[in-house]
Amino acid sequence: MMEKILTNKNKSFFWLLLYILFWSLVPCILRNSLPLDTVEAISWGHEWQMSYNKHPPLSAWIAEIFFLAMGSFGLYFLSTLCITIALYFVKKTSDLLFFNSKNNIPYYLFLLSPVFSIYAVEFNVNILLIPLISASIYFYLLSITKNEAKYWILLAVFSTLCVLAKYTSILFIGIFFIHSIFYANAIKNWKFYLSGAIFLMLLTPHLIWLYNNDFITIKYAMARSVNTQNNRIYQALLTFCGEMFLLLPILPLLIVKRLKFNKEALSLNFVKFICVLPLFVFPLYALVTGNSTKTMWSIICCIFIGLIFQERKNIVNIIIILNIIYAGMYSLITAFRPFTRSDFDSEKFVEIVNSDAKLTYENDSKNIYVAGEIWLGSIINVYHKKRPSFFINANEEENAWFTLDKQNDFPKSAIIVVANSESEMNKFIKKVSKYKSISSVEIKDYNYCKVQEKDFVFKFKKCKPEKVLYTVL
Repeated sequence: MMEKILTNKNKSFFWLLLYILFWSLVPCILRNSLPLDTVEAISWGHEWQMSYNKHPPLSAWIAEIFFLAMGSFGLYFLSTLCITIALYFVKKTSDLLFFNSKNNIPYYLFLLSPVFSIYAVEFNVNILLIPLISASIYFYLLSITKNEAKYWILLAVFSTLCVLAKYTSILFIGIFFIHSIFYANAIKNWKFYLSGAIFLMLLTPHLIWLYNNDFITIKYAMARSVNTQNNRIYQALLTFCGEMFLLLPILPLLIVKRLKFNKEALSLNFVKFICVLPLFVFPLYALVTGNSTKTMWSIICCIFIGLIFQERKNIVNIIIILNIIYAGMYSLITAFRPFTRSDFDSEKFVEIVNSDAKLTYENDSKNIYVAGEIWLGSIINVYHKKRPSFFINANEEENAWFTLDKQNDFPKSAIIVVANSESEMNKFIKKVSKYKSISSVEIKDYNYCKVQEKDFVFKFKKCKPEKVLYTVL
């Protein structure tokens, strides 16, 4: 019965709708606060820059748009939408490659991994890259098979969007380039050069921004991949094992012979480049540089993994059952685990801080800024009705939007400073004092364990007495 539902085009919509509704609604109900990466992206997106101190701009722009349109629910919906769009393009790619094949290709195999459900709750650059890479691969395949200008142009557009989402996508674009030169004879095709020209043209505003801002985003990206002093071979193996962990649910299916390798697919150079080679990109990088990478960077390498397999016994039921288990695990863990940031009542915190800001500045028309710690500051930016500009870490170098106009506006505005500790607070106040004269400071604490002890869900949680600090200057 389940097989018929999923394989029937008219009924497969039901399962997609169920997936979208659960992973959009349940986190929204069980969490008091959006995840760190998500609130951070929204606070960046509010400034509408061509890049930011940590990441290129696309994820921030999209996060801001969905938040403005649908509130907190919109960000969870956005994550599920990314996975759904990726599934569509993987299927289209599979249909294009194997339209004459008698084999049953489990293109949806990547959904076995909890990465695409539990982890995907937190919208960030890695989640946004999943549909963009999928679309880029699909349009690349159309470009080299049908050789129509519109597909080469679409390839350029989606490749640009990939780079504007995350720089690691350049590794995939490099794979496209190598394959097109050596296996698609693209070097003699004028449309190949057209695509490259459009790609560079679309990327130019971002490159100009990077030049004008001392390449701050690239510096951060390089800093995230640090030399661990480990043996390079060990580091490469560690990176590869991390990728295999993401694909771990596939192993039992191979053992019990529900899956076998698709020889037809593995004979295609395109499949080798798109499905197999990406699994070795990050380990090779670690081997050459000795630098570490984050396991979640590799999720884009897993999207097309189903194309190298042939389904021997139907595994759709297993995917459905596993995803039901993932949903149950997420619900129980989120509801009953000890107090974490996801339980932090962001709206209540902002309400208390804002009441102090109004007491300090009776005229509610005064501008408000927030400065200090990234998570707390982003929460105030996201949940405050005025959406105040966030002066991240009170550091001018990290805030390209902290223009001369805003610096001149600082002395006559309310500045909310937030921190996790007294030493951190003193550091932030000292930095803010460069732009605003400060006569006296009253630091207050917000003990979220005490404030939220009457919440229904909170009664099932253990919380150490912890507090965060804030002041209004």
